[in-house]
Amino acid sequence: MAMQKGGAEWRIFVLDDEDTRYYDAESITLPSDNIVSVWVKPEYNDKGIIKMVEKFAKKYENISRTMSLVEINCSDKRRRTIALHDYSTEGTIIFSSAREYEWTPIVPGSVAGALFKAVCK
Repeated sequence: MAMQKGGAEWRIFVLDDEDTRYYDAESITLPSDNIVSVWVKPEYNDKGIIKMVEKFAKKYENISRTMSLVEINCSDKRRRTIALHDYSTEGTIIFSSAREYEWTPIVPGSVAGALFKAVCK
């Protein structure tokens, strides 16, 4: 299932009891050999919002979505986040980070595993 908005082509890659996770097929780039860069966003439901508040604090009561720029090494099956932005229902930024996180292994059956299957073809 795809949803287009603002030049993006958001495709669902995970639907669970806390959120719906999308990747933007239009944003996919290949910055180097075997590396895929893609924007990802979960849109939180009530259960997901409760989990975010429990994990991060009361300021997350109005979280709507998170936008993350993720890189996946398709040959090594590893991932890292390059940028992360949490948005409220009003569209204001709750949290923002633009540092390169460490590469971590992709666990089969995980959210990262589902994204790997969607973008590493």
